[in-house]
Amino acid sequence: MAAQNDVAPTPQPETRLALVMNGGVSLAVWMGGVTHELDLLCRASSGVPEESVPDADRPAFRIWRSITRSAGRKVLVDIVAGTSAGGLNGLILGTALARGAGLPDLRSVWEKSAALEELLEPKSPTSLLSGDSFKEKIDNVLQHIGERTSGTQQRQELTLFMTATALDGRSRSYTDGFRNPFDVRDHRRLYRFQYQPESVSYTKQGGDWGFRTEPLDEFGKDDTPALVLAARATAGFPAAFSPVNEAPLVKYRRIPKSGYDDPASCVVDGGVLNNAPFQPVLEAITKRRLNAPVDRVVVFIVPSAGRLGPESTAGLRCDEISWSKVLWNAVRYPQEADFRSSAEELCTQLGNSIRDTQLDLFARTGQDPALAQQLRSRAEELLPEFRRNRARAVLYDVRKQLADAETVISLAATPEADANRVEAILAGLQQGANWVPTTAGTEITDPYSGGVWHWGLLTCERALRCMSDHLHHRLAEASSPQRQQALISGAEAISDLTRQVLAMFEAVDAQLQLRHPPGTDTSDETAARLIQDVFTDLRVPQQLAGIVSAAGQIYVTALVEADLRGWQRSEDVVAAYLTVEVVTRAYAPLSKFVERLMPDFRLLRLGPDAISPLFNEDRFAGIGDRKLYGVRFQHFGAFFSAAWRRSDFAWGRLDAAHHLLSLFPLSAAQRRSRETELHDAILRAEAPEDGPRPREWMRGNLEELKQPQDHLLLKEVAATEAGARSLQGVLDAALALLRLPWWAQWLTRRTRQAAWRAYLDDPKGVKAETVKAAVATLRSLVLVILAAGAVLGFMAIGLVGTAIALLTRL
Repeated sequence: MAAQNDVAPTPQPETRLALVMNGGVSLAVWMGGVTHELDLLCRASSGVPEESVPDADRPAFRIWRSITRSAGRKVLVDIVAGTSAGGLNGLILGTALARGAGLPDLRSVWEKSAALEELLEPKSPTSLLSGDSFKEKIDNVLQHIGERTSGTQQRQELTLFMTATALDGRSRSYTDGFRNPFDVRDHRRLYRFQYQPESVSYTKQGGDWGFRTEPLDEFGKDDTPALVLAARATAGFPAAFSPVNEAPLVKYRRIPKSGYDDPASCVVDGGVLNNAPFQPVLEAITKRRLNAPVDRVVVFIVPSAGRLGPESTAGLRCDEISWSKVLWNAVRYPQEADFRSSAEELCTQLGNSIRDTQLDLFARTGQDPALAQQLRSRAEELLPEFRRNRARAVLYDVRKQLADAETVISLAATPEADANRVEAILAGLQQGANWVPTTAGTEITDPYSGGVWHWGLLTCERALRCMSDHLHHRLAEASSPQRQQALISGAEAISDLTRQVLAMFEAVDAQLQLRHPPGTDTSDETAARLIQDVFTDLRVPQQLAGIVSAAGQIYVTALVEADLRGWQRSEDVVAAYLTVEVVTRAYAPLSKFVERLMPDFRLLRLGPDAISPLFNEDRFAGIGDRKLYGVRFQHFGAFFSAAWRRSDFAWGRLDAAHHLLSLFPLSAAQRRSRETELHDAILRAEAPEDGPRPREWMRGNLEELKQPQDHLLLKEVAATEAGARSLQGVLDAALALLRLPWWAQWLTRRTRQAAWRAYLDDPKGVKAETVKAAVATLRSLVLVILAAGAVLGFMAIGLVGTAIALLTRL
């Protein structure tokens, strides 16, 4: 640790954003605007020169820079999870950040690449739009990321997740509690790309196990084809784009787990099954290095209003609900279930965590010796119960992990060993269990005596995180920047040790799977011997003893250098945490013994919920996501018109600015003032140069959009040459997909044209006009048949007459 007369500058407090980016087909354009504004905020807070920002964006850049400097806070994105449209934008943002490059001009990317006529060629025999054209456009964008060197940022640690859905996913075989077999299909796919300047692994080198640190870069030029394919897969909306083969992505795949050995599948849009991948994001947060005071925010970016309106079937009798409404709702409900389960999971995890309880008790024992002594006495009394329950939990967890990797998974409850049986199992292990503490009080007071740690990996991880978090929590008590730096440096060093523990987790899990013969039942005795052997061979207790000892010493040194009251010996720090561990978990459910610590974060939902203060008028109140062209025509609307895409991109920026301001400590009046400034600057940047003034331009769009009359919007598109050409191209592609013979197309032509004209004029008249055209077609067909019959009859009479004449002559 640095001396006080030679201390590095105190790191700037950081707001780290983990993005969960939702799907939405052409709402990718709105999300592109959100991504643009996120990047502009991050660049403004990181100190890149203003000259590196396009001229049009500099006014907004200066406002963000002023806000972040006033707050004394740096904002960065280090985790991105994207699905469908969110996957596309997340991929571009994540690649730019991981390569230390500027974000491409998303405004131009989406204005050109999302044009319907661009996506129709070359024609595909298996989809409405061209997947090859789509893939080529993504590839062109990614290939150029990193070529520009001016104004680039330093490369930063980045994890990117993208989802897809397999069409031919393998089934998992299960048995019920009575050994009856059945299968369950799993079509989920999750891909992960990482950039880590210092990736830690625990591997065997030259016969000995040890830590290895090396860079991990999965965003290089060689990885570009896989990144492009992942984007093509996650955004492959069914029928709009054809499926793709995921073979090049298998090395990046995390669901299904690599142990299942699932072959490559044909995959489509990830939003079909998983439109909000929160869980991998939360797991990635726990692995992040803490080198500055961090405010962690998970940003859920979803292109829909936060408040729900009435259902489309509200107020209707069952016999009044049309088949089309039933079909659309049935398609939509699986995504609703996915998001609902994600929200419920977040709520459950936040509500069930005992992280704050443990941290509070740990802090209080450092300030109150009497409380520390009282808790330690109780912990020593409870240690036998803790030991038994911890052993039961570990055995249960090991058996469950091994069972989940089996070819056939049993859905019978994994039995929990009773207390007497646990004691017999532990007593039967040679040289004593090395993964659970003994009942001696010295296990708490002298936790790494003889260079061995008996408390296992999870307890070690929780102890380190508790120490690191507590140093961050005491920053406000430090009386100078130098003393704050001592606390931050200590927390950073402990964070590095935590990453070593996480590397050991992965090595132990891999060894457990490797050493477990597939297809065999795992008893508690077998599980105990297996974990004992793995811990012994990998020298886990010895490595953990060194790690915990070092962490305790770093913690004590940090408090001394910060001149703060606390423990004087590293053993006392670790003993204090173990005391808290035993007291809070001795009689907890078994799941609490093996739970990973819930990351400390806040959730921010970012959507097109509110109207801008520039348009705060009654006539636009409650318009929500109806202000976006992209929500029209089943979320394909933004594909139809460049003007519509420009408007949606602008709203993406405006909505992002509205929500991102909540990250900063602003009063209501300050926030409104800043939002007005930002929105004015954004509109000036996004409004057409040759059109009306920026506010009038957007006000005109809102007037057009506030009424849900899609046919009028489509009529506007069809009136232009490019629009008519695009719509005709879609119709031709649809007919080609249906593979109708020429005569069927000819027969239905009049009906199709009548339905189209009627829809543009008044959708209510489509049914009547379609019936009228069909009747006219049928009448024409009958007349043609009758005329053809008459002609054939006359021809037949003529032929008969000719034949008679010839016979007469003969």
